[in-house]
Amino acid sequence: MTDKYQALREAAQAATPGPWTPNQLATTPTETFGVAIKAGRKIIVRACGDRYQTWANAKFIAAANPTAILALLAECDALRDAHQNKDTQP
Repeated sequence: MTDKYQALREAAQAATPGPWTPNQLATTPTETFGVAIKAGRKIIVRACGDRYQTWANAKFIAAANPTAILALLAECDALRDAHQNKDTQP
């Protein structure tokens, strides 16, 4: 069986380890709202835009960190295996 999540799994394993946290950056003179996603002290993503949407995106990106993605994939694997075992047992 092909792992349809292999690319996601490999990307999560190669990404900067977490935890990731959203941080507000200084607002620019044009009132653009800036955020940074940090892993420890290292900034790994910067984004600017509308204050509320950019902050919501930053919180989502931080929550979808490699540890969280790998945990979700492990849970998917376990559920798939349990379902397959259920179907093959008499």
